[in-house]
Amino acid sequence: MRREVRGTIEMALRVREFSRAHPLTDPVAAAVEGRFEERLTQAEAFIVRQGTSRDAAKAATARKNVLKTMPLIPLLRHLSSVADAASAERPDLAGKFKAPSIEQSARAFRAKVQGLKELATEHHEVLEAHGMPPSMLADLDTSVALYDEVAETSRVAVRERIAAREQLEVLRAGLMESVKLLGGLYRYQFRADPEKLAEWTSVSNLVVRVPGKAAAPPAEGGTASAA
Repeated sequence: MRREVRGTIEMALRVREFSRAHPLTDPVAAAVEGRFEERLTQAEAFIVRQGTSRDAAKAATARKNVLKTMPLIPLLRHLSSVADAASAERPDLAGKFKAPSIEQSARAFRAKVQGLKELATEHHEVLEAHGMPPSMLADLDTSVALYDEVAETSRVAVRERIAAREQLEVLRAGLMESVKLLGGLYRYQFRADPEKLAEWTSVSNLVVRVPGKAAAPPAEGGTASAA
């Protein structure tokens, strides 16, 4: 979550506490408070969604790496060894079955696996004659299908995280607008109460925290960095 969004949500939470402790008495304030509450509730839901999708993407990435390590890489390395053995009879197969590196990107790894699978299917007879179990291609198909399933889970989670982040950006602007309107109403309601006005100013300050930097708190609705 961007620092600006986090800072706005933190400020909005303080404003909600203040609002509930000091209800506005003007009847026209109900609509403003309602929009503010609705926006903040939506923002909280998108924060949860963003966190859930981020965790899902991390878990899927970890799972993909596990599947690379076992069983895909061992299967492909054995296939490479079999092809090397068969190259004495079939020189055209020499060097064509090199197993991919686990360090390759997900896209490059998947493309390499697909190419090897198709090549092994094409030359399965000679490969089986030199040590490839007949069931290996089926096992490879199963492992690739599982890898693709996990990869799709990762892609979906990333899309959801991005969508939640974009929605939070929209809601941030709406929350800032609501707080500005609430500020006008509170300054009017507490125009004769300096203590309440000071409390409102404190809770409605927007402070964006940046590691390693420090700045004085801004005026209401403004932005500043703080350590």
